[in-house]
Formats: sequence, structure tokens, C-alpha cells
Amino acid sequence: MFASLILLAALSSAPDDRFTERTIATIPDEVPVYDVTSGANDAVDHRCAWSPDGRHVAWIATVGGAPHAAIDGEVGRGFAELDAPLFAPDGSRAAFRGKLPGVAGAWAVVLDDEVVAEAEFIGPLAFSPDGARLAFWEVDAQEGALTCVDAGTGKRWKRGRRVSLVDEAAGLPSFSADGKRVIASAKGAEEHVLVLATRAGSKVVVESKGWLTAPRMSPKGREFAYVEYDEGASPARMFTVRGKKRLSTSMDGGGFGVYSPDGRKFAYLVRKDGKTGVAIDSDSSSKPIYYGVVEIAWHPGSERVAFVANHEGPSLVAANGESFEEGGGMWFAVDRAVGAKDGEEGPGFVEVDALVYSPAGDHLAYRARRGLRWMVVVGEARSEVYDEVGPPVFSPDGTKVAFGARRGRELLWRVLEVPPR
Repeated sequence: MFASLILLAALSSAPDDRFTERTIATIPDEVPVYDVTSGANDAVDHRCAWSPDGRHVAWIATVGGAPHAAIDGEVGRGFAELDAPLFAPDGSRAAFRGKLPGVAGAWAVVLDDEVVAEAEFIGPLAFSPDGARLAFWEVDAQEGALTCVDAGTGKRWKRGRRVSLVDEAAGLPSFSADGKRVIASAKGAEEHVLVLATRAGSKVVVESKGWLTAPRMSPKGREFAYVEYDEGASPARMFTVRGKKRLSTSMDGGGFGVYSPDGRKFAYLVRKDGKTGVAIDSDSSSKPIYYGVVEIAWHPGSERVAFVANHEGPSLVAANGESFEEGGGMWFAVDRAVGAKDGEEGPGFVEVDALVYSPAGDHLAYRARRGLRWMVVVGEARSEVYDEVGPPVFSPDGTKVAFGARRGRELLWRVLEVPPR
């Protein structure tokens, strides 16, 4: 069903029309759709995911009060619970993670409309960068295995050591750039672990009594970074660890980070005196001046780093129909050169995410929420507002940005012209 829709499109020799606007599909009449401005009690979160080529959209359909997996205009199997769908980076495959119906329903992973895993609990899904593999935690009787499935064949990597895993605390896996290694965290009854998996099997590479979170594989897979909570420190605090070296040691705490595309640099969150900043490789590159930082992205040439920050605190929206008032602190994108302590701050919004640089690195695009609706922003250019939008996708020459959008029942693919600098 769904598989033929996606794979045929991926294998076809159709011309590149990623930057041509179109209506991808229409939500069927039997599926309720509510205006996002009509109030929180009536809102339905469709949680759409668009393929990066703009050919398909996966979403959550509510039919008979139950969530169903849907692709384009076709509604598929139902679930008791269902997470937002996920497309492979090349757009060739879509995956859903949800709890199956039934009193003692198990969790399942559905890949191209085929159930490829079923367990008491399944953790969040991650595709490899080339879309060839899908990784996740499988948990039965509070014992978890980091699982990797070849998307094309359904074959699994060899399993290694199982680990205790409680409270459904399974972390999001992180792949190396070539997809040959994947790492993920898990919370056990007595200790927290990081598990590294390859085709030959998995093994525990770090064990700690304190929390281990946010692991990242370097692009070449030669090292990994993570965040560790050290109760033995005075005072107890979070440290960022890259390889075997603790970073953020002169700060009050550290947080999640991201490797540069060339793998030489590592940008990560730091905290000091109640403020937050982004450091690169050492504390000296940071100037903690923000209330919070929630996302970090790298320039393709590893020359700049962008992140989402806030000066004043949580954003608030009071809504009544089409009227709304924004309050609190606004979130904004910061674009900063490596080695600089200050960066260029963009305009403020209620939410900002999905930061992406153009291929040449001369433009930064992201999606942003103003009030209760979303838009895509590139420099001074802003798209129309929609009920939902997907992450921006730059054209190879950087002159256009394409993105998915939902307006009522219409599931769209839109294009925004990039203004010259």
C-alpha cells in the first residue's frame, strides 16, 4: 500500500521538480480537521512529515477517535497511540512508531507499511543519513536491545548484550555519517549506559550511576560525545564529554552538542550563573547570556554555528479565535562565526526550530511560529502562514527554499525565493 507509493517515486526517472509548488494530497472528509486558532480543546495535532523531495506527506489521521497512520490522501492501519511519522533523509521511506490496539497492546514499528518490530515498548526512531537503516530500542521485561534494521531488506544487525531499561527511558539513536555505527542511551535500574551498535553486534561503551544523555556519533564514527550527570562533583552538575575528555569544566554545567560536518569541532550547550550559551571545543569560546538554548546547527563548511535562543523566558500566547497576544520572551535564531563570542540575532517568535544553512552557507532558514500558525523564514523573507509547516529544504544553488505546509485539509509543497544578500 504505502510502500509502493513511496518506493516507485524514489526509483522513477522523473525530472527534479522539488522546487515546484503543488498540492500533494487532501485530507479525506471523514478525518476531522480543526482550525488551530479555534482553541486548544478543539485542536487536532496532525504532526505531518514531508518527504524532502516534496512528493509525499505522512501524517496522523484521527478516525473513530483513534489515530491512524496516513500517507498522502490514504489512511492506513489504526493504533491505540501513535507518534509523529518520520521520513528517511532521501524521502524514499516512511516509518511510524505506535502502540497497537488491545488491552495489552504491544508497541510496533511500521516501515513502508510493514511491521518490522513488535515489543512491550519501543523507543524513538532514527534513520541513518542515507536512509538505508532504521534504529530504535526494543524492550521486553525491562530488558532492552538497541536494534538496527536494514530498510531495504528488513534484515537486522546482530544483537549484542541486552541491558536493563526502566521507566521506558530509551534514548534517541545517533548514527555516524556512513550509517555503519549507531549509539543510544538507556536508563537502567542501577546504572545508565551508552550502547554502541555495528552490524557485528552491540556493546556497552559507557556505564554510570548518574544520567547519560544526548549521545552523538562523530561523522566518521571514530568517537562519540554525550552528557553526563556527575553526583560526585561539588556541586553535582552536568558535564559535556567528547571522546574521553570532559568539556564545560569551568562552567556550572554542560548540555547537548553537535559535531561539525568535518568532525573536527563540537558545539555544545553551557550554563553559568543562571545563563546559557554555546561553546565550541572549549569554554573560552562561549558567552552565556541567554535564558535558554534549544537547538544547534552547523554551517556546511564548519565555519559558523547557528542556534535557537531566548533572553527573557518562556513564550506565552493567549488566543481567542483569530485574535492572540504574545508575551514572555521570544525565541530567535543566532548565527555566529567560529571563534566569535557574539552572533547575529534574528527576529523573535513564539517558537523557532529546524535551522538549516544553504549549501554555500550564506543563508540560514528555519520555521517559526507567530501566534498559533507557522511560517518559514530566510533572512528578511517570510512565507505565508500555515497551520503546520515542515523543515526548509534549500535548492542546490541556494536561491530557493522548499517546504511542506498544511492549510486546513490541503497538504501542500511550497517554495520561497531566497533574497540576495
